[in-house]
Amino acid sequence: MFITYIPTRNIDASKDFYENKMGFFEDDYGFKLNIAGYDKVRIRPQIKRDFPQENYCYFSYELKTGFLSYCKKIMDKGVKFKVIAMTPGGYSGMIIDPDDNKILVECESFEDNNSIDPSEWECYRRY
Repeated sequence: MFITYIPTRNIDASKDFYENKMGFFEDDYGFKLNIAGYDKVRIRPQIKRDFPQENYCYFSYELKTGFLSYCKKIMDKGVKFKVIAMTPGGYSGMIIDPDDNKILVECESFEDNNSIDPSEWECYRRY
């Protein structure tokens, strides 16, 4: 089991974010990512007073396919992105949690590029 501790000022807001907005499932170890291949990874919010520097990323995960659909789904639930980018190597997005912690999500597949048009998303960039 791999547990990543995420600093938070408000444990209830953090739990709401990871469970209800990100769609992770809480168990005895923390929040299990609802992403294939991450069965033994948990996110566990922990009350902290001191936060690290602004551009610190606590964890990242990769999607095999469906990046734009995934982003739209969680944005519709209130998840905010600092940036979503299309690069020659695939997609990348920087999620911001309620405590301004950064989470990186990536995908090498362009398979749903035609089904969703992200050009109207304020955070979207194409490089």
